[in-house]
Amino acid sequence: MNSFFSWLDTNVFHPIFYSLLGFLHDFGLVIILITLLIRALLWPLNHISLDQMKKMQKLQPKIKELQEKYKSDPQRLQTEMVAFYKNNKINPFGGCLPMLIQLPILIAFYYFLLSPELKSIIEQTHSAVNFLWISDITEKDPFYILPALLMITTYIQQKITTNTADKMQRQMLLLMPLFLGFISIQFPAGILIYWNVSNIIGIIQSFIVMRKHA
Repeated sequence: MNSFFSWLDTNVFHPIFYSLLGFLHDFGLVIILITLLIRALLWPLNHISLDQMKKMQKLQPKIKELQEKYKSDPQRLQTEMVAFYKNNKINPFGGCLPMLIQLPILIAFYYFLLSPELKSIIEQTHSAVNFLWISDITEKDPFYILPALLMITTYIQQKITTNTADKMQRQMLLLMPLFLGFISIQFPAGILIYWNVSNIIGIIQSFIVMRKHA
């Protein structure tokens, strides 16, 4: 697994950052630009995922009916569910694909920010590592503003797409932002800039899709 992230760092992040930093000379702006590019590339896939999610929410009453009707016959239930998803053109795992793509990017970017090669790239391109109130975005946010923003943006994004009638989802709506805020306290500020910008774009896209299904 580490070799995969090392490959991403060497063959993807290093050349892209070196090229963009040589042009912009601002690490924070480069991170934002790369985030926008990644989200633009994933926009169609995320759109399909959100669309599938909303369809699943609308069909939950029917799904629960099937689960109740065939609760004593798991094999029949599985057959009926497969047919139900097929008839309604739903892929129950469709919502996972964007996350499975974005998670390795996030992890590889985290390792990239901690790599000794990054300092050399910054020095060679004479780039600024300060951004807004942060003196060095390869270090953690000293005022914890970015972790707080991560909690807020995560909550809003989940709130738009979550079925609040489901007790488990209501609990996750509160617990997930708190968990991410806690673990991100020690993260380099650069990774949180990427994460927050990505969340904001996700909020916009979620709002667009949810309005379509309103």
